[in-house]
Amino acid sequence: MLITPHHLLSPCLTGIAPPQAYDDVYTFIPEGITVSPPGVLANDKADPSCPTSELRVFVAAEPEFGTATLHPDGSFTYKVTWPWVQPLYL
Repeated sequence: MLITPHHLLSPCLTGIAPPQAYDDVYTFIPEGITVSPPGVLANDKADPSCPTSELRVFVAAEPEFGTATLHPDGSFTYKVTWPWVQPLYL
């Protein structure tokens, strides 16, 4: 699953501070994982010079082994579908 949290939707066009998105790494048990908010948005930043800017998340690619449900607040659930082959990157 490729989660891309750096899609900025903002009416501000200052160009001063683009959004900053950083990779996230999660460890999960064989059944899957549930991550609470802010989830994948925890280490990302919108444009601080624009008070109306916000980060939005979307699933850019579905996982090969399982199903992922991503929520607007950055939380997500991943359920493993067997056969699961390591490594699996979320």
